[in-house]
Amino acid sequence: MSLINLENLTYYYPGQSHPALHQVSFSIHSGESIGLLGHNGAGKTTLMSIICGLQQPGSGYLKRQARLKLGLVPQSLAFYARLSVAENLQLFASLYQLKGSARKARLDNIIEQVNLAHKLNCPAAQLSGGEQRRLNFALGILQPADLYLLDEATVGVDAASRSTMLTVVEQLIREGAAIIYTSHYLEEMERIASRILLLDSGRICLDLPQDELRKGNHQLLLEWPDAVPQAISAILIQHPNAIVLPRSVSFSPASSSDLLQLLTVLPTDQHPSNISFGNPKLEQIYLATLSRNPEQE
Repeated sequence: MSLINLENLTYYYPGQSHPALHQVSFSIHSGESIGLLGHNGAGKTTLMSIICGLQQPGSGYLKRQARLKLGLVPQSLAFYARLSVAENLQLFASLYQLKGSARKARLDNIIEQVNLAHKLNCPAAQLSGGEQRRLNFALGILQPADLYLLDEATVGVDAASRSTMLTVVEQLIREGAAIIYTSHYLEEMERIASRILLLDSGRICLDLPQDELRKGNHQLLLEWPDAVPQAISAILIQHPNAIVLPRSVSFSPASSSDLLQLLTVLPTDQHPSNISFGNPKLEQIYLATLSRNPEQE
């Protein structure tokens, strides 16, 4: 049974003629992790807000499983700046109605996971930017939930802390929670998302399991540090399977003769900095899909 089910959901912001979301339909089940991709303004945060009930759709419908528990890590920081880290955690634990030994165990575990034990008595306003993000994350996952919504949860966080936070998300998935996760760090999506949903101008233009995106789609990838040489672009623009991006090109099927044809037209100082063959990266799929979608503004 689906935790949530959206059918033809559409939303207009007041005074706007273009919908922020247009006929969005999908569902999510326990243990499933959706990587929600899209450029700024694509509708990701609006969709998150509607799912958690902060906004109501203009048309279409959203059906939630009875007694569904939601956890939210919002893009905007959502804590009390004048309260200490410990006071924020205790306040939110009370709001979530956590009690007794289960409350203490969950608080202790989350404090350890986000590495804030040494900051418990510090006012939230005096934390560094990365520490505030970790507190924001901790408060969002403190609630035991069936579905967690994480909107740019790791932005501004150092690499080590990002990895630690992703490990926590992976643990939530293993415990059976569902995740909807937005991030501009595509390597995070590759790590945790079992399914990729791509929004462009409020519309879903791709919704597939991540392994299906790569299945049987081996490509030759050539990358340059600055830009793809014009000679290469001129050749590959005619190739039916080519993906030409600002600093890389990829195409399939690829053979040694294909590569030789490309390299012979290049001056020696314009050879690619990297050549590889295999499944495409999520970044390639993402940018290529957007470049082919006429709805993108």
